[in-house]
Amino acid sequence: MPLGYAAVEPTSYVPNVPDGTLLSLDFSFVIYTQDGSSSAVYDRFELYLDDGTGSHLVYADGRADSTVSCDFWYRLPESGWREASIDLTQAGVTQSQLVDFRGKMVTVSFQNWNRYDGYFNTLTYLDDVKLVVGQ
Repeated sequence: MPLGYAAVEPTSYVPNVPDGTLLSLDFSFVIYTQDGSSSAVYDRFELYLDDGTGSHLVYADGRADSTVSCDFWYRLPESGWREASIDLTQAGVTQSQLVDFRGKMVTVSFQNWNRYDGYFNTLTYLDDVKLVVGQ
């Protein structure tokens, strides 16, 4: 695994739907990691949306305990796929950072990060990415 990050970054127009209409970016993923913290200084999977005003972190996931092992890969979730749904009318990781992406060209950046040191690696499998509009 390389140090740094790997990313998939498609760009698409987000429909300008009326208030109350479902508008989400849905996807499934599996993380394999040797690292042991989900904080921003360690390895994790992150999703950014860039609407031309800057890149906004809207989702992050990783292992939350401190156990690390170069000899063992941890799988998140332990079985199946983790599913995520990002509301594009109010996306962000905190209430103060919410952004409405309706009616904008947006670059979606799915990022797999290997941070801090070169010992504990992380990789992410991504599947079933879709824009959901309406019911």
